[in-house]
Amino acid sequence: MSDDEVMRFEITDYDLDNEFNPNRNRKAKKEQQIYGVWAKDSDEDDNEDNIRKRTRKQKDYSAPIGFIAGGVQQAGKKKEKKVPELESTEASTSRPKFANSSDEDDINEPHESETAGIRRVGQGMRPPNLGGNVGNWERHTKGIGAKLLLQMGYQPGKGLGKDLQGISAPVEATVRKGRGAIGAYGPEKSAQKAKKEEERRLKEKAEQEKGAEPKTYNWKKSHKGRYFYKDAADVIQEGKPTMHTISSNELSRVPVIDMTGREKRVLSGYHALRAAAPRYEHEPRRECTNFAIPALTHNLQLILDCCEQDIIQNARELQQAEDEIVVLERDLEEHNVKLRDEDLVIDKMQNILMKVDTLNQPDISLETAYEVLEDLKGSFPLEYEMFGLGTIGTNIASPLFSALLAKWEPLEFPHQPVDVFVKWRPLLTEEAYNNLLWQHFLPNITTAAEAWNPRKPDPMVRVFQVWMEAAPGWVLGTCAARCVAPRLLAAVRAWDPTRDTQPLHEWVLPWHALLGESLNASVYPLIRSRLTAALSAWHPADSSAKPLLAVWREAWGSALTALLHHHIVPKLEHCLQHAPLELVGRENSE
Repeated sequence: MSDDEVMRFEITDYDLDNEFNPNRNRKAKKEQQIYGVWAKDSDEDDNEDNIRKRTRKQKDYSAPIGFIAGGVQQAGKKKEKKVPELESTEASTSRPKFANSSDEDDINEPHESETAGIRRVGQGMRPPNLGGNVGNWERHTKGIGAKLLLQMGYQPGKGLGKDLQGISAPVEATVRKGRGAIGAYGPEKSAQKAKKEEERRLKEKAEQEKGAEPKTYNWKKSHKGRYFYKDAADVIQEGKPTMHTISSNELSRVPVIDMTGREKRVLSGYHALRAAAPRYEHEPRRECTNFAIPALTHNLQLILDCCEQDIIQNARELQQAEDEIVVLERDLEEHNVKLRDEDLVIDKMQNILMKVDTLNQPDISLETAYEVLEDLKGSFPLEYEMFGLGTIGTNIASPLFSALLAKWEPLEFPHQPVDVFVKWRPLLTEEAYNNLLWQHFLPNITTAAEAWNPRKPDPMVRVFQVWMEAAPGWVLGTCAARCVAPRLLAAVRAWDPTRDTQPLHEWVLPWHALLGESLNASVYPLIRSRLTAALSAWHPADSSAKPLLAVWREAWGSALTALLHHHIVPKLEHCLQHAPLELVGRENSE
């Protein structure tokens, strides 16, 4: 025989351990494998069936039929509990156990399944009914489960999950009162929860009513009142003026109802609003019945009021002194800034005066004066414009320019002083610079024009062309009108168109760009009168008159057209009318 076919009858350790263990693991049945803890125990089923068989009475079919009332059970009506008839039989068939001394002992006695780890429910066995003591053992622990949840990111009051989703409150099973559909008896919520909410609401209402009623004292127990003491800060706060300021005497006597506090106050006027309400005026106070001395109380109140007024007055004086200190500090800072600015101005003025003093030296040169003024304008541009140093420079530079132009020959060396004037022009104002030109350039040009021959215009024209860079256009035009135009007019009067071999336009037209208006006013009319006198003896056969008149076309314009109509066209018509036809045909044949 093999070892599998041998049946051993010896006692093992497993038999000893499980012999006296009523909760030992048993082999699970098919139903227990399927339903697990919800499967029915075979022993319990057998016991229940036997009990039903023993207690079941035989039906009496001769008795009248009794129907059970159906319908919807009324909400709020308690169901009568029936005493089970199987109490005696169940007690006889149940497992023997120790009798309980009281209900409290039964409640306080821990269930065999409460102590985790001591006993284990058998595999596949139905656990005993735990009742309402499930989880009571956690009250005696340190909350390790909550700590683990907090370490894993759980936040109290929020749901479970990675993003704290889910419900925050556990799902509560609610027993519906009747047999109706969902929602037929109001909101589906736990009766216990509704009861708690109702208790909380009633408690809050009772607290509100209790707070509104004045506190009463019973004779059985003496209540010690709570005293509040004012400090200096409270007195100062009450003595601060408010924003209510009424200047009219009529409005100040109007009764004012103050409803900003807990209770309504009737004040004599708006001035009473300045006084702050007592800090604890709404608190009930107990009158002195055992010890009352009105005179002493009055004197103490007077002393207290005097002290409060002194504190308020001292606080006001202190606040005023602090405000004055702030204002004085601000003024001091502003004056310090002004003093610093004034010191800078004084330093600048001292530097300017030192440099201006160098300009007053008698042996100063034109180059040195230029360097000093250039330094002043570069270092102190604002002061240079403010104090008009550009105008003062004219008085300083005028004698120096007189010495420079004393030996200047404009017709021979027109470029000599131009560079000096161009260099000084940015340092002086426009008016000062024009005065400088008027004082030194115009006299030298006038002197040179007296010795100048108008029939040789090139030297004088070159002078004005060179000085266009250093002098404004109106200065050159005025200078030419004063110096050149009179000399040209005198030369035209001396001109004889029939005898002079030098053409007139060669020494008159170069001045047209600079002296156009002056020439149109005086010189050009004189030239046309001289040409009119010369054309009176002119014959159309003389072709020299054509180039002589053609050069004045741009300068004269319409005046030349009138001259031709009056003096040239009539002679040409007369010549054509009396010309022989043979001559005309011969010219055409040629």
